[in-house]
Amino acid sequence: MALELKGDRDELAERLETKADFFQTRAGELLSQLADLSGIWMSASLHKLGYGYETFYFAMRGYPVPDDLDDEGKKEYVRRLDQRIKNLLLRAEDAYRRNLGLVAEYGLNSPWAEKSAERLKALEAFRRGAAAP
Repeated sequence: MALELKGDRDELAERLETKADFFQTRAGELLSQLADLSGIWMSASLHKLGYGYETFYFAMRGYPVPDDLDDEGKKEYVRRLDQRIKNLLLRAEDAYRRNLGLVAEYGLNSPWAEKSAERLKALEAFRRGAAAP
């Protein structure tokens, strides 16, 4: 079931930006709070952080294009949306890579690293043109 976005586009864009900033702030706070915990928890947190960014990205891409736009307007809408949300995907990839680096650096045996490796591989394939993971 897709959500229908209604309202002023500039206001919606501003709200999206605010939510993305809020998400980024909370992500930083989560990582700083977990810095003193065991490596396995940090690994789990990094994976969940990456998955949160990834999920947010694909949720935003899944919104339907407004029906009142002509074909050119629809292409422009998708282009602008992709511009606004591309950093979410980059942040997801970064969190997954940081998780893999953490596990390698500390020699941890973490199932979260395996999941991060799978997600990272899927996102890299997506960026090369594969279907959405």
